[in-house]
Amino acid sequence: MTPKHTAQAAAILGPSKWLAVEQKVTLETDPVRARTVGRKELARYMVLPNYRNNWLREGFTEAELADGGSDRFIDAMVLWGDVAAIKKGLRAQFRGRRHPCLPAAGSRGRRFCRA
Repeated sequence: MTPKHTAQAAAILGPSKWLAVEQKVTLETDPVRARTVGRKELARYMVLPNYRNNWLREGFTEAELADGGSDRFIDAMVLWGDVAAIKKGLRAQFRGRRHPCLPAAGSRGRRFCRA
């Protein structure tokens, strides 16, 4: 989800509850390759009504969710770029959160988490 959604969920839960957030990342600076990886990683979620409904509530349109997702959608769901760009995105996503999970997109299921 987007940093906006994460912040809203954290506000609902309150400071005494943990919010475990997954943020997909790929250390790829080529936009075409990064978005290809992102589309592959998100394909399993694209068919699930609960994810689609959340994305629609976030302001994405059905057209943006079609055919693997628009560039705008993929860019919002998967952090990509160089190390500096990914760090900036992670700071925005996990501001105040203590339990991020970072599945490296294209990593064959390996997840990098810290508590």
